[in-house]
Amino acid sequence: MFRQVATVGCPAAGDYENRAEIATFVETIPGPTTQDFSNVAQRLGVYLMIPVAEVESSSGKYFNSMVIISAQGQTLTKYRKQNLFGNEPAYFSEGTQPAVFSSPVGAIGVMICADTYDQTVISQYRKMGVKIITMGAAWTVENSGMNAFRRYARSVGSYMIASNQSMGIWLRQKTLGLPLSESRFRLF
Repeated sequence: MFRQVATVGCPAAGDYENRAEIATFVETIPGPTTQDFSNVAQRLGVYLMIPVAEVESSSGKYFNSMVIISAQGQTLTKYRKQNLFGNEPAYFSEGTQPAVFSSPVGAIGVMICADTYDQTVISQYRKMGVKIITMGAAWTVENSGMNAFRRYARSVGSYMIASNQSMGIWLRQKTLGLPLSESRFRLF
């Protein structure tokens, strides 16, 4: 599991101000990032929750998405962040649907970062009876939604699994976001 949009940089750090700045990093699902991580998931026999800056080919809209890949390398579902935060509406569109996938430990719901500030997503999972909720986030030290996430997970009666990139007030420079194909790192 990775934090939100980990494969392309971090909106919370100010990496993107508008659609033009993130345009070179968006991709369809399936696409290069999901294919690379599908190979890794299959090779290692693990489930992966992969962040993707998605472009919907039919509309051209951009989404802050999470893709769930099975241990067999299959895409199980994707989730589009519903509660955009800060400047995200300048380049991302809001998602509208919850995403649940079956795993060996049960049904798992997916959230992204600021979804925790609005009870809409949690309410959707409560109605569905989801008992495990995952979330990739990019909270700063000063703006952590973890308490809200815990509170909502308890209200649903679910377990929670979260990953985060925490940034302190001292962080003033932009992070480097490169597509995996251009990264100096290789996936296994």
